Amino acid sequence: VAFCISNILKIDDKVPAVGGFVGPNPVTRAISSFEKANNLELNYKIVERRPGDIAVCYADATKAQNELGWKAELTLEDMCRDSYMFTKSLKNNGVK
Repeated sequence: VAFCISNILKIDDKVPAVGGFVGPNPVTRAISSFEKANNLELNYKIVERRPGDIAVCYADATKAQNELGWKAELTLEDMCRDSYMFTKSLKNNGVK
């Protein structure tokens, strides 16, 4: 959702960072949020970075809020639940 919104709200042909995450959001936080939101347990393994993987990534949605008045209304868990439900609905309707 944030990616779609950020592309709609372009500022001078630049896509602003949008999102409501405050503080660090490591992969483990995304995994635990997905598990909690969907009441399931994922089978995963944390391994070394692959060649070309970035070490860290930062984004700041301040510009989107200051210049566009846009602020995230949903949480990481909302995103995890909605994306999983959408994927399940596609599968249930025969989309591979």
